Amino acid sequence: IYDLETKFLVEANTSACKMHGFTYEELLKASKNEYIHQNSHYILEELCKTLKPGCEYFTEATGLHKDGSAFDGELKGKIVN
Repeated sequence: IYDLETKFLVEANTSACKMHGFTYEELLKASKNEYIHQNSHYILEELCKTLKPGCEYFTEATGLHKDGSAFDGELKGKIVN
């Protein structure tokens, strides 16, 4: 779960931690530069700007493993309270 105001993760599931190679604690402390490839930063920014309550956003993006290697992934978002 990504906080639109602080621009940090506030929750992560086990699959996300394994996929990126971080522990739960590490992933929650990581900046987007550590788990999203630079070529996909604009996708997250677009999500933050355009997401409206009741709508979902789904796209492909390039993620990063803890060691810095890239992988193709999917990004899905919606507003939760």
